[in-house]
Amino acid sequence: MFSKYRTIILLLIAGCLIYTVGVMFPLDTSRPSAADTQNLLAFLKLMGMPPKEAVRTIKMSQEIWPSFLLIFSSLFALTGYLAGGKIMRRLGAKLPEPAPFRTWRWNEWLVWGFLAALALQLFKSQLAGMGQEWAAPLALNLLVIFSFLYLIQGLSVVSFLLSQTKMWALARIMIYLLLMMQWPLLVLFGLLDIWVDFRKKLVKLS
Repeated sequence: MFSKYRTIILLLIAGCLIYTVGVMFPLDTSRPSAADTQNLLAFLKLMGMPPKEAVRTIKMSQEIWPSFLLIFSSLFALTGYLAGGKIMRRLGAKLPEPAPFRTWRWNEWLVWGFLAALALQLFKSQLAGMGQEWAAPLALNLLVIFSFLYLIQGLSVVSFLLSQTKMWALARIMIYLLLMMQWPLLVLFGLLDIWVDFRKKLVKLS
């Protein structure tokens, strides 16, 4: 029975889990209101941020809201899908195990999307001068999305490297946290992995 209807059952379980998480931790999909913006501005000033920089930070956060919404929605869906699959396997369904995180690697063609977003970002001023005002927010949102994807790939490479050691779990968590504080390096690491393929080279060396 499970093998015949496993896709439908898995999607139903994932949907129920996503709905439950959404009820417990509702995600506001609307843009921040004027009151929210003023409260955030007051908070940033209280934290010592110069007024001009605080205004610029708030403006950027409003511009990248669509990409953040897409990222968080995707994470919710992925969590529900993985959790649903785990529940079904416990119920006896013969489902393939998801690939370990340390093996995650995006398709190489995805880098062209990142490069296109980067090109838009570099030439946004020229495009704005030609009346193409859409270029700047589109470039910024695309850069956020693709940077997040390659940050995940960078973390995946780090996960693979750490899996080759006998390091304690707490020490690994600390390393992840420290690396997340330097997230641009993780994005760069993920991008370099497209051409270098660190995991393949490490396997050959071992």
